[in-house]
Amino acid sequence: MEIRDAVYTQYLVRNTYAEKRSFRFYFSKVLQSYGYEPIVQSARIMGVESNNLIGGSLRHCKTVFLLSYDTPKTRFVPQFRLPGRPGLQFFLNLLPMLLLAGIAALLVVFLRLPVLAAELLLLGSAFALYYLVNNKNNYNASSPLLVLNACLERMPQNPGIAVVLLDNSDLFSLGRRAFFKEYGSLLAEKNMIYLDFSGRGDTVFVEYTKKAAPMAQLLESESQEPAPVFWERKRPADLALLRFSCVGKSPIGYSIGAYRSESDTYADSGAIEAVIQTILRLFA
Repeated sequence: MEIRDAVYTQYLVRNTYAEKRSFRFYFSKVLQSYGYEPIVQSARIMGVESNNLIGGSLRHCKTVFLLSYDTPKTRFVPQFRLPGRPGLQFFLNLLPMLLLAGIAALLVVFLRLPVLAAELLLLGSAFALYYLVNNKNNYNASSPLLVLNACLERMPQNPGIAVVLLDNSDLFSLGRRAFFKEYGSLLAEKNMIYLDFSGRGDTVFVEYTKKAAPMAQLLESESQEPAPVFWERKRPADLALLRFSCVGKSPIGYSIGAYRSESDTYADSGAIEAVIQTILRLFA
């Protein structure tokens, strides 16, 4: 069974402990089939256990692929990504909070609830819905796994590559924090490529840090991908968006995925292939 079929039919929801454990067991075999010996890093932060799956040698590799493997709870509002338009992106993502504030104001005026009680009622309801309702349509959230698999297919048993599947990405990024706390000192001079969602886009985006700028700008100048590619250097204050946290170090980091532009003419599978081609050019 191909990985796409396996993920879409058996491991599309990876939220509970049992679901994530079952998926780790499956994907450990996938990594072994490509020659990457897997280990599980287990750590507790804020009383929550995170289990990150690591393939290959972090000490001896030159490039580390990172992605989140757990699936999110249901999102009742979309998360907007608008490369090149940070102001509009911030405003659109702020709209749900403004809407909640407006509803709270109506409760205060018409039901005569205290302001604090109205705010707590709305926030509590929103968080309860978020954490109690499970998302079962994680095709986009599973796209980084397909990208990773395609890259490993083309670079099997490569000692210069390590793979990290991060747990608890939607829970305060606890898996990422646990990983960098233990292994961050090994990664200061390595290329780190975070695989973002790419299943519903038609335009590839590449966000990169200051130390990654020379290579990124060279690739941008020579870009000939089949889909549009948007390149953007992130300021140090934005590094949290790139999921890199080598404390006290300047990481060589890229975050690569695909977003949906206004002229949505590129097929989903084509966007994933364009992301793969962009990644492979980093190894050319």
